[in-house]
Amino acid sequence: MMLMLALATVVSALFYLLVRLDETQRMSPDGAFYVAVAKGEPTPRPYCFRWLWPLACNKRIMAWQIMSAVSLIAWGPLVAWFARIHGLSGVQCVAAAALLCGLPGFFRVNVLLPVLVDPPAFALALLSACLTLEGHPAWGVAAALLCGASKEAGPIFAAAFCLSPWPLLGLLAAGWWRKAGLIPPGTPWLARPVAEALRVHRGHWLGWADMVLPWGAIPVMLFFCQPAPALVAGVVLSLALGYGQMLRSQDRARLFGWAAPPLIVLALTGIAGAPALALACVAHLYNPCRGI
Repeated sequence: MMLMLALATVVSALFYLLVRLDETQRMSPDGAFYVAVAKGEPTPRPYCFRWLWPLACNKRIMAWQIMSAVSLIAWGPLVAWFARIHGLSGVQCVAAAALLCGLPGFFRVNVLLPVLVDPPAFALALLSACLTLEGHPAWGVAAALLCGASKEAGPIFAAAFCLSPWPLLGLLAAGWWRKAGLIPPGTPWLARPVAEALRVHRGHWLGWADMVLPWGAIPVMLFFCQPAPALVAGVVLSLALGYGQMLRSQDRARLFGWAAPPLIVLALTGIAGAPALALACVAHLYNPCRGI
């Protein structure tokens, strides 16, 4: 178990390093709002709800970069643990880490945009799900509370990952009580989120290049899977939540990538050979269809 987790950590750290060597990090529009939260400035919904990391990192960009790096590297061992709980072998668990970190529109974009709350929120959602599945719901709720304070959608995904209502208690930690600031001019995606999301995604809902190819080799691997009812239920629920976020946001792969953990585990259930797993991981790493 420890060796598997160590190898998964090495995999995620290697993927992180490769992305950092390949492109330069930059500030996103969302990141500017989180810095504003850290400065104590009124910010519009939903940024005002996500108080934990602006409080912890403040406006120090280096602190955000460190938090993002630690969180993203933790994705590897956490998804490997999640896969192990579902009965996958050690090699398959390490492959799960590579498949997750090889998603260009999800892992890569979060590496390149360090001032975001998604990396720690996703890591905490996975941690909450794993702890709950391992029979430690109290610790799972504790992780879910941190997750909810990071991003309000996190506990909902954690509940979908483990098919348990316990992580939903993490929603109590979101900053629902925080007063929202005025919506700045020139941000129609905040003034009319649903209308703008539908406008941006019009013509893309059935586009396989935007909606399927960012998953890399995973859709092909699903043809060989050995589905278990509980795992399939988690996949369906997670995908519904992941793609459903697009009804209020202009992003694509950065949103539906949240459904990755159960989908990756399901895809790996039918592939155990090291050569096939290695090929799938390479296909991920060089997948040009980022679908951001």
